[in-house]
Amino acid sequence: MNSFYSQQAGCTVRWHDLPGTGDPVVFIHGLGCASSYEYPRVVHDPLFGARRAILIDLPGSGYSDKPEHYSYKTTDQAHVVAELIDHLELESFWLYGHSMGGSIAIETAGLLASRVK
Repeated sequence: MNSFYSQQAGCTVRWHDLPGTGDPVVFIHGLGCASSYEYPRVVHDPLFGARRAILIDLPGSGYSDKPEHYSYKTTDQAHVVAELIDHLELESFWLYGHSMGGSIAIETAGLLASRVK
């Protein structure tokens, strides 16, 4: 598991970077979930293919820190996802969001529109 300090959230954010080819898919989980728990089986399924996958645990979820003085609004979570994508220097990528993660994915796409597939 990887980590970086998010200036947006003021905490350590963790993610898995699973190897593969082509433009990566960034998985964004919903409320009460964590990508580290929900998606490893999905990305290892032969139907997924051999694509690189980034599984982020948003602040307050999974293995990421749970800061007390962070708003947890979808807009703020989208800025954290964008911050991670910039940290990873992804030139182009796909977004996959489940439940509340879908709203976060839409907001992230707006922030990084020229790079989203």
